[in-house]
Amino acid sequence: MRRKLLALMLLTTSLACVGCGSSNEVWITGTLLKGGTKFTPPEGHQVGITFYLVSTDDPTKSAAAAGEPYLADYDESDGTFKVPGRNGQGIPPGKYRISVSDKLDREAFDKMPKTKTKAIKRGAVPAINRETDFLDSRFGSGTSPIVRNFKASENVTVDLDKPE
Repeated sequence: MRRKLLALMLLTTSLACVGCGSSNEVWITGTLLKGGTKFTPPEGHQVGITFYLVSTDDPTKSAAAAGEPYLADYDESDGTFKVPGRNGQGIPPGKYRISVSDKLDREAFDKMPKTKTKAIKRGAVPAINRETDFLDSRFGSGTSPIVRNFKASENVTVDLDKPE
């Protein structure tokens, strides 16, 4: 009987901790600005925000490797974002390069008039495709000047006109 009671207590305790996540994670929320106001992409465009780990300040070194991407959930209606992390518990503390892109969504791309491709002449403008970044790749995964260090949970402002 005592063994069953002990086993039940252990099971209850372990189930209570499922999904508890690391206390070392930080929760990042923020606002994306351009021209001093919330960034609202043109209709048919989709904004992508990704936090790339440069180095971690996590003393446990929890399986996070340099270059690991963490996607942000962007709400274009109010220009805000949150970074839930791998398990919805946040991201490891550390230094991050923040990548921002503005690309056509599938529906808008499919509605574009299709033209026959011709050889691109010297100086000609390349055709728009699904990977065309309307921010001219200025904030790419390896080129973005937006680098921030997060030691604790915080609300940040990312201004595309003042990236540093």
